[in-house]
Amino acid sequence: MSDPRFAILGPLEVWSGGVLVPVPGARQRALLAILLADAGRVVSAATLADTVWDGAPPEGAEQTLRSYVMRVRRALGVELGGRVVTSPPGYLITADPSELDTAVFADLCSRARDAARAEDWSAAARHLDAALPLWRGDPLADVPAARVLPATTRLTEQWLQARELRAEAALNLGLPDTVLAELRELSAEHPYRERMHWLLLLALYRGGRRGEALAVYQGIARRLRSETGLEPGPELRDLHQRLLADDGALAWRRPEVRDTASGSGTASAEDAAAVVPADDVPGADLAGADVPGAGVPGAGVPGAGGAGPADRPSLARSPIDDLPRDIPDFSGRAAELVTLLAAAEQAPHAVVVEAVNGMAGVGKTALVVRAAHRLAARYPDARLYLDLRGHDPERAPLAPDDALRVLLTTLGVAATRIPEPADERAALWRAEMAGRRCLLVLDNAADSAQVQPLLPGTASGLVLVTSRRRLTGLAGVHTLSLDVLPEADALDLLARIAGAERVAACPAEAREVVRLCGFLPLAVRIAGARLAARPAWTPADLADRLAEARRRLDLLTAEHLAVRASFELGHRSLAGSERPAERLAAAAFRTLGRWPGPDLTAGPAAALLGLAFDDAEDVLESLVDAHLLESRSPGRYRFHDLVRVYAEELAEKGSDTAVGVEGAEQDKVDGADGADDQAGLHALLVWYLNTAMNASDAQTPGLARSLIAAAPADPRFPPRTFPDYESATRWFDAEYANVLAAVDVALRLGARHVAAQLPLTLSWHLQTRSRFTELIELLTARLDDGDPRTVAILHSHLGTANCRLWRFDVADHHFRESLALRRRTGDRRGEGTILVNLGSVADELGDPEQAVAYRLQALPIFRELGDRAGEAVCLVNLGWSHHSAGRLDEALEYSAQALTLYSRLGNVHGEGEALSGLGCFRLAMGHHAEAVGLLEQALAKRREIGDRLLEADTLIDLGAAFDGGGDGDRAVAAWREAQEILVEIGHPRVAEVAGLLEGR
Repeated sequence: MSDPRFAILGPLEVWSGGVLVPVPGARQRALLAILLADAGRVVSAATLADTVWDGAPPEGAEQTLRSYVMRVRRALGVELGGRVVTSPPGYLITADPSELDTAVFADLCSRARDAARAEDWSAAARHLDAALPLWRGDPLADVPAARVLPATTRLTEQWLQARELRAEAALNLGLPDTVLAELRELSAEHPYRERMHWLLLLALYRGGRRGEALAVYQGIARRLRSETGLEPGPELRDLHQRLLADDGALAWRRPEVRDTASGSGTASAEDAAAVVPADDVPGADLAGADVPGAGVPGAGVPGAGGAGPADRPSLARSPIDDLPRDIPDFSGRAAELVTLLAAAEQAPHAVVVEAVNGMAGVGKTALVVRAAHRLAARYPDARLYLDLRGHDPERAPLAPDDALRVLLTTLGVAATRIPEPADERAALWRAEMAGRRCLLVLDNAADSAQVQPLLPGTASGLVLVTSRRRLTGLAGVHTLSLDVLPEADALDLLARIAGAERVAACPAEAREVVRLCGFLPLAVRIAGARLAARPAWTPADLADRLAEARRRLDLLTAEHLAVRASFELGHRSLAGSERPAERLAAAAFRTLGRWPGPDLTAGPAAALLGLAFDDAEDVLESLVDAHLLESRSPGRYRFHDLVRVYAEELAEKGSDTAVGVEGAEQDKVDGADGADDQAGLHALLVWYLNTAMNASDAQTPGLARSLIAAAPADPRFPPRTFPDYESATRWFDAEYANVLAAVDVALRLGARHVAAQLPLTLSWHLQTRSRFTELIELLTARLDDGDPRTVAILHSHLGTANCRLWRFDVADHHFRESLALRRRTGDRRGEGTILVNLGSVADELGDPEQAVAYRLQALPIFRELGDRAGEAVCLVNLGWSHHSAGRLDEALEYSAQALTLYSRLGNVHGEGEALSGLGCFRLAMGHHAEAVGLLEQALAKRREIGDRLLEADTLIDLGAAFDGGGDGDRAVAAWREAQEILVEIGHPRVAEVAGLLEGR
């Protein structure tokens, strides 16, 4: 579940990247719920306010509503928050239909209705079996305010219609008993829904309970008369008359299927019984094994794809069934199960092969075995299972020749008939399977080469394969990659094993348990078993123990089940591979465990592993193929949480995985396997510092390199460069957590230069993101660095960050500390920068003449050094100081010079500063139209760099320009937009804007 998903068919849920996004606050949840219920449509502010406050919105509700919108955006995060859009007269949320459970449900129901109109009841059932599990309860069950919405009533009606159509499909497939209990329950819950009663009566009749059907009708009729004064409707009365007459036309009739070769043919009830839905639909378990007569061959039902060999009479062979037991506590995987079940509906020209891959413990075998049992009735000749031992701790993978011997013997072929030559044995296997309707489960495959000789040659069978690798080497294979469970399914699995009451009693702690298990089914199963075996424990007790990473894999062990052992098998299979590239990947896996960042790309990985870029990328992809790494987006690689713990264990213990590798590959493995892991970490740190410096320089051309000192780089691992502001900003957004991790690693290794310089590279980025408090904490932690030049820069950045928060007294302290250090170390450029900044503080504290004096001291320093970027900064600030002193002509002149310099440097931020100054100065002169034009240009620059605070500042000034020019409506719109931004980032200037809007 890596893509965003919005779910309202039950409690409100928002998922991003496979993680449940919390949306705190009852009114914020109500607001989001209302928007999702009408996704893509504008909901007026009045309607939102009326619903959020239960029909009694307070005074000023629409303004408060804007703050709730900001909180919702903040809760949804950077990626999803932008989906909530202001669109007069209200708001809307944008989402692709595939991201909305309501849209997916509606689409599947529409397909089911189309199939029903075509009398393709098996297809209708299949679509509904995929749709109904999307319902997790009443729509928006945890949002009381949303229950009055028309959308919830509409959704509930769609759900009931889907349940009715699902029951109708079962009746038309000759399976009345499978839906009888459900129809009884629904009829009792909806006593005035005559369509439900009609289906219940027909189900009773077709189930051989005509007398009961007549009695039920009388009860329905009495209730309608007593409670409504009405008789049953004409359709229900007509059915009653036909029941009285025992009308044979009501009985189920075997549908006719036309053979594609002969143009004729019939289908049996048993074939209809083989149409299997997902197991999570209450009362809709149509597993063929539970249907009387299942296993008897036939032609299928219309639309089921049962043409070709499946339409022929069964071969006269005894059925063989050696499938493993289906586990009773299977949880989730409804969509994946539908995918596997749909494979049986195909009518290909070659055997269908469905290959399920995923990391160790993700539940591949459990899913395939469940699907096999559900499909058993379709394959009456044989249901075969074979463990290929691809990752067996004690035995080597089963060779294809040996696997063929086992399979042939299982089919009853005498040992004397099984030839020795591999090609002859494979030919005999294909001959024995020809024409058989056989289901073959090949579990735990090592690779495609092991599977290929075992595939039947005709289209009458289905092969289900599990492997930790993606078996892309099999021609025509359909692959299904399993991810970990969603939180809800993981909690359900925990409850099934440990006990529903214990889990329900501690919901938050239970969620923490499954999170610490990484939502991995094997880990959750073991955790549940631990709880079940310890009645005195609560989920909180287990969560406390699992929280300690060093003990986590020890705790996730129960008898023969062990998470660590599962990971060891995958790692050993690579280490013992005949392929040098896989042995290299195994060695690299341990070294990657030394990196604490959330993920990696090939550039820093190459530096860490001591490999060329292409080799490093190949290693990372090999680990992805083996499911020891994940790649949720192109070029980015990360560990699953539990795999990371295992990799860290290996990194601490050391490894001998390089044994047996020859020649050049040996050299590569030695480099990756830790002959000098610290050297690899140092190379990675240098890569991050120099890349981050390049990114910062792309954001502020000419400025970053004057403040940040790069580190000598190994030419084998060149840092990344950035062509423009946007690419640099995207890199910082993606790599922020990794840069912080690099700072921690640098401190641990004693790499003081990297530890001090890396936070400086983040300064500009965090300012543009209005994350000033975070920046202050990061920089303050480095003030004990000891190097006076570095400490001077840290004080400078701390002063700037506090200025942005209007803490001018604190900023003045940091700037003065920095100025003293700059002068002591002879840092002329730094001295000029601090003088400019002290001027900013003087301006804000109401002393523009002192500000001008500071900046006139700085200007000749920058010109002497030829520092055009510093000169531009000084000029633009001199403009503001002269403005504060009332000298507007001088202000315009200095800002115009600054704009020219910034444009030559390509500094977008500086251009915005200069344009903003020019606009404000024209406004002060009363030239409102000119001011609007300049400020709109400045606003575009602010938005281009993504600095939310500067955007709000410019909107405030633009509002003043509109207001001065007599356009009050546009002024209010600008100020309200500024207010939304300031509320969103939590800035104190919001009070000023509220004053501007008061009385408007």
